[in-house]
Amino acid sequence: MSRLRDIVDAARGDVPCAVVLAGPDGEEAWAAGEPVDEPQFIGSVTKVVVATAVVRLAHLGYLDLDDRTRALLAHRVGGSFAYSGAGYEELGRLVADAATLPLPMAIHDHVLMPWSLVRSGFPTRALRPPELPETAFAAGGLRSTARELARFGLRHLSDPIYAVMQERQGDAGALADGMGLGWMIDDFDGTKVLRHGGHVADRSAILAAIPSLGTSLAVLCGPEREAGVIWGAVMRERLGLIQP
Repeated sequence: MSRLRDIVDAARGDVPCAVVLAGPDGEEAWAAGEPVDEPQFIGSVTKVVVATAVVRLAHLGYLDLDDRTRALLAHRVGGSFAYSGAGYEELGRLVADAATLPLPMAIHDHVLMPWSLVRSGFPTRALRPPELPETAFAAGGLRSTARELARFGLRHLSDPIYAVMQERQGDAGALADGMGLGWMIDDFDGTKVLRHGGHVADRSAILAAIPSLGTSLAVLCGPEREAGVIWGAVMRERLGLIQP
């Protein structure tokens, strides 16, 4: 089995990146010019974290996981798939209202703190554009590290509360084979892969979780294309998963 370092170095060229693979045998990390424990913006991967907060709050009885909420989580408008940041801003308001806390504190108290994601969080108030409401960051404003993202993905595979997020709600257009609650779902020749990507400016993130392998993979690096190349190489050469 190829070492993670060798796979990443062959795929990345001169692009800085941080990659963490977490599974039954522990964690393996490789970073080149991008520390695995340095937070960066993860863009739309934030949506999976917000979806996690929604499901947790529903489990605790603070809100209902009704058809409307499910439709927002799965980007469904009028029964059809329509990827929407505005829908997740609405979910951000739902989380804040249900938790009776500002969104950053609600995410901290209900996801980040219980899961020991101590380096992850939203920008401080001083760093947020004053014209934007806090709930606007629900669509893509979180910062995290490669290590904490991988641990977050792994937790999804071990806690039955979040199994509902892995259930296919419908199609995902050209973005994936299907859409769950927060997660995009792909079929890698019969193996279910949960994933989401995101980018902010010249920074990109990809998170994947593979239920049948009990494994999670996080990639943080520069441009979106390079992140996809590195992610695909690790999936193929380390995990033996090839997307048709």
